[in-house]
Amino acid sequence: MATDPDWLRRLRIEPLDARRHNRAAFSSGIPRVDNFLKRSARKQQADNHTRVQVAVSADAVVAGYYALNAHRLDLPEAEDLPRSVRRNAPPHGMIPAAYLSMLGVSEPHQGRGLGRVLLADAFDRVLMAADQIGLAALVLDVLDDDGEAAATRRTRFYEALGFQPFPSQPRRMFITAATLRQAKATP
Repeated sequence: MATDPDWLRRLRIEPLDARRHNRAAFSSGIPRVDNFLKRSARKQQADNHTRVQVAVSADAVVAGYYALNAHRLDLPEAEDLPRSVRRNAPPHGMIPAAYLSMLGVSEPHQGRGLGRVLLADAFDRVLMAADQIGLAALVLDVLDDDGEAAATRRTRFYEALGFQPFPSQPRRMFITAATLRQAKATP
């Protein structure tokens, strides 16, 4: 399915509001992604464990979403980050990061560019947080619930957006805040 710029422009990305946003029909085809939105997102957000942003149409039906939360990279995992990120790390050795815990697009909307739009919004929010509290990177784990081929396809999607795999854990990926800033500054 082709990207539909008019449809994408009509969507709003806003914080999840369980009273207003219709999550019942959401189906990405991946049970863990669907169950998170329908059963866990509201609770985790209320407990300040995560923040969920939803892409909704005028009728408040959720077309897609993502979830971000605070994270840290400890040694030895932090050793996988580029030297430019590690060289001035805090003395406690923990690298501050954001974590993209979920990204989902409802099946009828897959292949229309919504995943990229959601990630662009997530990148903006990560940079705003980095300006306030300091974050070195955005980290994610590629879902492999539905098989190796799908996980490989997702890995390529993230790589095309600038994410790099951790050498010691190829399904765990990161993009540095510096890379996000540079991409935002490039017209």
